[in-house]
Amino acid sequence: MAVRHYQAAITTTAAIIAATDTFEVRDGGGRYVTVQNTGSVTVYLGGSGVTTSTYGYKLVADGILQLFLTDDDSLYCIAGSSTTVSVLTTAS
Repeated sequence: MAVRHYQAAITTTAAIIAATDTFEVRDGGGRYVTVQNTGSVTVYLGGSGVTTSTYGYKLVADGILQLFLTDDDSLYCIAGSSTTVSVLTTAS
């Protein structure tokens, strides 16, 4: 099982923090992605159109979210001010 971890800088512009096309995903496979909000401001997660008012998931400071990304999935993140999240990915 391949495990990767990194810090992602989050700003007021939505950006990809995890995408299966960067994970060497095999057909039918995917990755578990765990995001921890290590900053002091709330971040918002979702698809490419995520905003601070229209989002899929609101992650408060010190909050943790785990999800599974399959082929061609991307997870975007945005915040009301600059902050950082920690990202951990593991192969399925």
